[in-house]
Amino acid sequence: MKNLKLAIGLTLFSVFILLSIFFVLRERAVNAQNCTDVGLGTPIVDSVVEWGKPFTISCPANSNTYDCITGRIILYNDPKNPSNFAHVQSCYFYQWSGNNAVFKCNYIIPEIWENTKSWTAECRVEIGTKSNCCSAYYYTEQTKTQKDFTVTSCKGCRGGEYYLCDDGSKYSYIEYGSNNPCPHDNVPFIYYLAKDCYPAGSMHPSSPCYKCSGTDWVMLPNGTACDTNKVCCLGECTDCCSDKDCPGGICQWDSFASIYKCNNPCKDVDDATGCVSHIYGKDATYICHGGKPATLDCPPWENEGCGVSPCSSTQMKQKRSCTPAGCGNYESQCVSDPSCGSQPPPCSNIDLGIPLITPSVPTAGDSFQISCPSSSDCDCIEAYANDKSNQCSWLKWDAQNKRQVFSCSGMTAGNYVAGCQSKTGTASNCCQDAKTTSYSIVVSPPKLQKKTIQLYRGWNLIATLFGGYKASLNCSYHPELFYWNAKTQAYEKIDSLDKMEIARGYWIFTENDCKLDFSGQ
Repeated sequence: MKNLKLAIGLTLFSVFILLSIFFVLRERAVNAQNCTDVGLGTPIVDSVVEWGKPFTISCPANSNTYDCITGRIILYNDPKNPSNFAHVQSCYFYQWSGNNAVFKCNYIIPEIWENTKSWTAECRVEIGTKSNCCSAYYYTEQTKTQKDFTVTSCKGCRGGEYYLCDDGSKYSYIEYGSNNPCPHDNVPFIYYLAKDCYPAGSMHPSSPCYKCSGTDWVMLPNGTACDTNKVCCLGECTDCCSDKDCPGGICQWDSFASIYKCNNPCKDVDDATGCVSHIYGKDATYICHGGKPATLDCPPWENEGCGVSPCSSTQMKQKRSCTPAGCGNYESQCVSDPSCGSQPPPCSNIDLGIPLITPSVPTAGDSFQISCPSSSDCDCIEAYANDKSNQCSWLKWDAQNKRQVFSCSGMTAGNYVAGCQSKTGTASNCCQDAKTTSYSIVVSPPKLQKKTIQLYRGWNLIATLFGGYKASLNCSYHPELFYWNAKTQAYEKIDSLDKMEIARGYWIFTENDCKLDFSGQ
């Protein structure tokens, strides 16, 4: 029973296979009867194909109405092994010539042409087009006999170019040129061709700074004439390549035009008194002489003598004669020289200020303070209560107000001159300086005095004549006051009315009209 079931199963499967084969063969027979035989023939290739130039393949057919024919070329590395091909390029349909479909084949990379052992042309039939063309086999494309052809190589340099653009039809392309523009402005070029071969010694067709060596284009040396008043520079025909190409000027790179151009950076420089060091552009410096850039040629310096005017006694005057002549500011200098005597090290400027007395009018017999303003805390300042006969003792450094504070013993009533001075020989190496101020010592403290100043909205110039004063202002004002420092030739500032010095003018800004009250001795 089991064997019977197996036999019936195998029989049914065999019937199914036979029916499938029948229907497949029937479908192919129907397709074969409905397709069109184009009568494709052997490819016809131009007798001579020149390197880099278009050539044609003609595919014979029995009618010129088909859209299923294509042409192409195949390049082989090994003629004995057709499957080992180096390159395949389809050619584009050009026109019908009688019943021949003409295809134009374009430029191929030179290295592929020259390194390939053999190449063939091929005509093919594509299935599935509107023409419903037949192929040799129902399920694949037909390939007719391949025709061998040869290509002449370029014995020189390759150059020249032209373009192809779509003429708007399905297959056709036209050569583009100045007298034959593309019919559709919005259709881009689709081919770039190097079409010409130039012998050794030929100039490049589009760049006058390249010459054919026999196999390659070689850049001409910089400075070679390439046009009227122009020279070659790094392969470009430009105004200049070095300063010698620019009489009365220099050769500079023009980044905007991407080319070298002649320029005179000294044309607007006043150098009537000699040579001028002129900065032109971002960081280029030139010596200008006579309205033109000059190359300054100077011999080594020669010593003329110590202390020769305008040099100091510790300096050596040196001189030299430069070319071009007249560059006096480059022909003499003063330099330090050990042979001219030793030079002391430079001292430190401490900006010593006028002494401040606290209280401003001391009482007879009572001790008081003298403050010496300075730019830094240094060990070189001394204070005297009366010229230099009564020296005071150092008390502290007032860092907030930048003052050295000294304590002075009580003296009898009278008029005195207090002094602050810097002494030499200390670690601070201060520059010598001295400031004095007059003050009085009385038997009893003077009465408290008051002074009111009317201020107006905006900037006001104020001063105080009181020592140990107190100031009050009944309106809003800018917290910083400004005064002129005659030594530094600049305005400086304080951040409080209480820090004003006696008899010094200060600028203050108020937001409205108000009154400033001073009280002191």
